[in-house]
Amino acid sequence: MNDRFSKPLTAAALSAALILATVPASFAGTYDLSIGATTLNVSGSEAPALAINGTVPGPVLRFKEGEKLTINVTNTL
Repeated sequence: MNDRFSKPLTAAALSAALILATVPASFAGTYDLSIGATTLNVSGSEAPALAINGTVPGPVLRFKEGEKLTINVTNTL
């Protein structure tokens, strides 16, 4: 029989397991987005467009599945 699996958990090992179980998911950050109207030059003529933070396309938001994040959106339309 393998003794590695038959030993009881020590108090330190149990405490470490409980701490790891209660650690919240990692925090990816906070993103501030402003949605507004702008004009976009398409093939030499101006056309209305929606911009995010003044750009088309908007910024890339990078985070992993399971991470917590906050997205603040301001609508200036």
